[in-house]
Amino acid sequence: VIEVKEEIKSSEALDVYGLEPILLSDKSLYRGRTIRDSGLREKVNGLIVGLERNGMRILSPDSSTVLHPHDLIWIVGDRTKIQALKYDGA
Repeated sequence: VIEVKEEIKSSEALDVYGLEPILLSDKSLYRGRTIRDSGLREKVNGLIVGLERNGMRILSPDSSTVLHPHDLIWIVGDRTKIQALKYDGA
């Protein structure tokens, strides 16, 4: 059973949700943690859909993937929350 509480227009959803990159710094709070343990998905209400490391692309990385400094993470989620991560120790 699916219950729709509030209708969201597709243009509104495109403004709120999108694909955004995050480049992890040497001092990132997420380095050395797995995707699962990082809590990134919960923080942005989204999914990590890709990861670039040393010139290699990993699509749909497994949740057990350990994050490293200089990883470029591609996240689909709430744009505002993703932007906040960039200034909050990513």
